[in-house]
Amino acid sequence: MKQYINLKFKDIKLIKIHFISAKFKFGIKELLESIFKVYLSSVQNVSTSCLTSILRNAIKHHYPPMNKGRRIKLKYANPVGFSPLKIVIHGNKMNMLPVSYKRYLEHFFQKKLKMFGSPVKLFFKNSINPYINN
Repeated sequence: MKQYINLKFKDIKLIKIHFISAKFKFGIKELLESIFKVYLSSVQNVSTSCLTSILRNAIKHHYPPMNKGRRIKLKYANPVGFSPLKIVIHGNKMNMLPVSYKRYLEHFFQKKLKMFGSPVKLFFKNSINPYINN
């Protein structure tokens, strides 16, 4: 059964599967402990400096791609909400960032923050140069 579930829902990662039985009172305690862990991970408070450090670490492991001969720059990250954790990443040419790199960043943040069972939502915002006249 576990193999079937893993095969059917292979896109869903970092989720623990529990088998329970109300009749035999089996697995309910583990399920409730898991729910509590997911809740705690979804409401944790993370600072901007911590998120920026994780972002820099992610960039060190896998640089953002080049666009027209110039590298896309990711500057810093800050939290904007929780449950699920919402993070805004500021940088240049954010609209040129490929979906695959955005997924990489989501998984990296989820792994480093130990957000098992709780998603991380990323939003990307272009930095505005104040010296350029619009």
